[in-house]
Amino acid sequence: MTAESTLSLTYTTLRKRIGRMLGYGRDSDNWDTDQIEDISDCLISGLRQFYWPPAEHDWLFLKPTRTLALVADTADYDMPDDFGSLVGTSMTFDSETVSLYVNVTGEQNVRINQQNSALSSGRPQMVCISPKEITDSGASGQRFEAKFWPTPDAVYSLEYRCELLPYSLSSARIYPYGGAVHSETILQSCKAAAELHINREYGPERETFMVALQASIRKDKQLSPRHHGINHDPSMYNQYPDSTRGDYIATVNGVKPT
Repeated sequence: MTAESTLSLTYTTLRKRIGRMLGYGRDSDNWDTDQIEDISDCLISGLRQFYWPPAEHDWLFLKPTRTLALVADTADYDMPDDFGSLVGTSMTFDSETVSLYVNVTGEQNVRINQQNSALSSGRPQMVCISPKEITDSGASGQRFEAKFWPTPDAVYSLEYRCELLPYSLSSARIYPYGGAVHSETILQSCKAAAELHINREYGPERETFMVALQASIRKDKQLSPRHHGINHDPSMYNQYPDSTRGDYIATVNGVKPT
């Protein structure tokens, strides 16, 4: 098991700090039922405020790369419970597949091809992400599904990046997303939530959180790539599945630039 940084905050530590902020003390054995609920409310509010911050920034650490396994004769796939949205304009096949991309498009395009194209199955060329209707009388939250065209004719492995919907913390799930580098910002977000709970208005803890948030955003931006490569059109590789990935040079009046 990989060792966690000793500077990372845990579920237990955050609850203790929130308990102290609310005036309940650090010892969870001394908290009554109402106090435990107050601490839980502040913790959840603080996490939401951090994960979806009051600033124009989407956390890069919440956008991991995942794998989706396709099987023959199945076009629709449920996405994981914590899937929020797809990042980027394509999914990529593994290195064993000649064609490199499955283009992400709208559901209408997928349905039109399903209805009108003579190609019913084969190597997937396009995919859309669709919200699913909430069922079970709302007992389960909304989920998403991926719909492919054409229907896969074999087993394929696709990689994609997505934005997560983080879970809350518990005695079993003790570490928040972001790790040690964002721990102080997470703590300040929870303290700001506790401050609002006590005073019914924002105060110095909120101001401290906003300062810490800007520092976390600067740190998170360091995860961005320094170089994005040549700005190819991914769709050209699906049009020419037998071609190798090479350089495509723009011309002016048929003349290549020097």
